[in-house]
Amino acid sequence: MIFGVCLQILPLVFDLELEDVWEIRVQITLLLRILKLVVSTSGMATGIINTTEGIPWSEIFTLLQCGDAEIKLAVLDLLIVLVETGRLRCVTGELLRVSSLLSEELGEARKLKAIDNASSLDLRILCVRFLQECAICDTDFSLYTVEPVVSKLVHCLSEQMDNLYRSFNYRERRVVLVENIVKLLCYAHLNEPHPEMLLTSAVNHESLLSMTRIAFSEGMVYDNGFDEQTLEGARHILEMCMTMEEADALYYSMNPE
Repeated sequence: MIFGVCLQILPLVFDLELEDVWEIRVQITLLLRILKLVVSTSGMATGIINTTEGIPWSEIFTLLQCGDAEIKLAVLDLLIVLVETGRLRCVTGELLRVSSLLSEELGEARKLKAIDNASSLDLRILCVRFLQECAICDTDFSLYTVEPVVSKLVHCLSEQMDNLYRSFNYRERRVVLVENIVKLLCYAHLNEPHPEMLLTSAVNHESLLSMTRIAFSEGMVYDNGFDEQTLEGARHILEMCMTMEEADALYYSMNPE
């Protein structure tokens, strides 16, 4: 009963002005959480799978424009499940809208310039996870056909590496974010038909600097505990860009005896 009511309310939410969304943000967040449950269980619960068909899922991206972090987190949670279950395939405009969250300041963070508060980092982690699901579940998806998305990922990676050097605040979240971005970029490299073309990207220098820090800085790895898959991913990307002699020189310059 409650599932059916939520599905009837959803199209009405899409028609709301952003100011109205803010006024009922708690109710909308609850609605999105319930819908996530509907979609994630639709393959197991009799009768539920048909109730979610015909919903204009792509319109849910409009809710990412609201100013409330909890709504955005709930939207991304739902979008991830929609991609996992094959109900949603994103177009370029939608990917750009999601990736814009990688550099967005939220709520009070706009006033305080505290970009790396917990909500902002949680949002970025979900944003990267959404892009990971798109890459894995959609065989036609190619991260590098949308250059602005790659640029934002690399800039976010570089920013978080700098933050890990300077501050212990939210360290666990930052490590998770860095690990997920490296794995996503490595997956994209491995699945590109012509990966050598990626090296001409305008963000290549920033990417190489971050990958070098992860792959060769023993102090950085020891202090933050990056997992082995992250280290291997960073090293794989670097292997495409330099010779063994150059790699050895970088390693010894970052780890003097």
